[in-house]
Amino acid sequence: MASPSLEKRADTSRRHSTVIWHRVVRSLIYLLAWIFLLLVVIGNLANKPVLRDTYFLYLDTANIIPESVPNSVFINSAARTIGLHDFYQVGLWDFCEGYDDAGITHCSHPKSLYWFDPVSIMLNELLAGATVAIPTEVTNDLSIARIASHWMFGLFITATVLTFVAIFVTPFATSRRPPQTVSSDEHVNEDIHPHRRPTFIFIRALPMAIFTFLIALFTIVASAIATVMFTIFANVFMNNTVDLNIHAYLGKRMLAFMWIASGLNLIARALPPIAHQRASRQSAQKTMSVILCTAGYDHTIRFWEALSGICSRTLQHGDSQVNRLCITPDKRYLAAAGHMNVKLFDIKSSNPNPVMTFEGHTNNITGVAFHCEGKWMVTSSEDGTVKVWDTRSGSLQRNYVHKAPVNDVVIHPNQGELISGDRAGTVRVWDLGESVCTHQLIPEDDVAVSSGNVYIWRMIQDTEVTRIVPVATFLAHKDYLTRVLLSPDVKHLATCSADHTAKIWNLDQSYPPAVAAAAAAASSQTNGHGTNGTANKNSNPPTINGVSSNGTASANRTTTSTDMAASDFSMVGSNQSLNPIPLLPGQQPSQQQQQQQNSFPTQPDGPPIDPSTGTLFLETTLSGHQRWVWDCAFSADSAYLVTVSSDHYARLWELASGTIIRQYSGHHRGSVCVALNDYSEPR
Repeated sequence: MASPSLEKRADTSRRHSTVIWHRVVRSLIYLLAWIFLLLVVIGNLANKPVLRDTYFLYLDTANIIPESVPNSVFINSAARTIGLHDFYQVGLWDFCEGYDDAGITHCSHPKSLYWFDPVSIMLNELLAGATVAIPTEVTNDLSIARIASHWMFGLFITATVLTFVAIFVTPFATSRRPPQTVSSDEHVNEDIHPHRRPTFIFIRALPMAIFTFLIALFTIVASAIATVMFTIFANVFMNNTVDLNIHAYLGKRMLAFMWIASGLNLIARALPPIAHQRASRQSAQKTMSVILCTAGYDHTIRFWEALSGICSRTLQHGDSQVNRLCITPDKRYLAAAGHMNVKLFDIKSSNPNPVMTFEGHTNNITGVAFHCEGKWMVTSSEDGTVKVWDTRSGSLQRNYVHKAPVNDVVIHPNQGELISGDRAGTVRVWDLGESVCTHQLIPEDDVAVSSGNVYIWRMIQDTEVTRIVPVATFLAHKDYLTRVLLSPDVKHLATCSADHTAKIWNLDQSYPPAVAAAAAAASSQTNGHGTNGTANKNSNPPTINGVSSNGTASANRTTTSTDMAASDFSMVGSNQSLNPIPLLPGQQPSQQQQQQQNSFPTQPDGPPIDPSTGTLFLETTLSGHQRWVWDCAFSADSAYLVTVSSDHYARLWELASGTIIRQYSGHHRGSVCVALNDYSEPR
């Protein structure tokens, strides 16, 4: 399998190729539009087959006096003799006139802002020998036609020039949207502060957006005016009050050219978002798009474009506030846990309604998690129960009971066990195959369960027995803890608190301060040896939650009752076999489920302990929220963290620097839950 960095570069190369292809196509579209506009502009100017037949209006005056008039043949012949032509052909710059038997005999000189006045021309050609009575309404129509022709001329010339410029400007246009990844991307200008990147990109793209809009607008309006002008001329000469036999015909070729140019400019204008969506779909097919969503007390679920900070979709959750969110491993569905029910939304669909609702709890639902293949879902609730649901049928499969409201529930990577914790501080392990509680950790009477303490255990699964080993306990925050989350690579521990902060704790033995502390401890231990090579018996290592530690917690020793008694919790229950067992009896674990279990990373030696504080090493404190921080979510590479707070904001943090990459604003009340899935493969 290719490394993530190679996949990222390949995906970036594909996106870059798509952008280049899109710009070339758009330039070609503008080139075609310009050719058609040019034919419209220079039509009727030269005696060439295509140009001579490209005109706006054709007037047939061969029999200007109707046959119903006495001596009409003689009058028409006389009119031709004194200068009236059989037809008049009008272009954008000039008009041409001629006879049916001789063709075009004369064209006027090209003139800017030209307009064709048929009354003046015919009166001049008839001289004073004849007069034509023109009604007032006809005169008014011709006045409107004159104004419209001036606008048509100006708009067509402007559109032609702008389209010509667009041919060469388009290849250098700035994309209107940044790439949608949680991590930074080669397309992002790293010199711009992350908070200003969307504004910076928008400002750079705005001139091109306005430019392409004006091109399409001018071309369409000019074509519309030309079409309306023909209607005006047709109305003038077909008016019953005008006793003349004049037929007006619209130049079909020019009409086709102008509307083809309008359509091409409109397509070129609409192409950027179309190309962006196509690039997004192509990228999604390979890497599966980043899904980031938040929810809270304003009864809405918001989907965000991770890097740009744009809210791309909003779902209403009218029944209640949303307490927890969870995305299925295949990124197809989003579960929203509210008051007494869980709603399942289709992420790929535009349907705002849930596709399934799971009902059965009698109080707020506090936790939700999916099986690795999405076949079943587990929920916890303040009603004191943990329930397992079949996501295909929506039916309830298991129901486990606590003696207190349940705060959360998670699925063990072996997909055969559940771990749940309640408000009384009790932690229980449930075997799905046997449908029993196999382990129970109960806090001692003097332990404050509503505190800022973090307790860490290891679940060591041997061949025939699962052992729960205490690793460490430490004060993470001075106020209530609201969320504790392990990173996907098991190298970081995130804690959220009512003290308005989130903290990142190290679990990695290779963490530089941990390496330095271990080296110092080893040096100190060496210096404590006597000349006979025995250790100094007065040097006692610190004890972390009942486990002896000299800078690294020992997690390889077998837990005894003495160890557990020394900790803040007592363990009740048998250490029976907890092999991974699927939900349905008789069903064997799938290949994906086995891979999920076998690929789960662990820290074999336990997390390193800071000897100066007796706690885990604190990597960074994420300060920026103004109120309680309720929830958090790691990116797939464990390099970024998204937090949500009662201050209405969600924030994306870069853990290496502890800085805010993006801030998501849109909730009207507190945001209390977040879900993020940017894995390249289902997980």
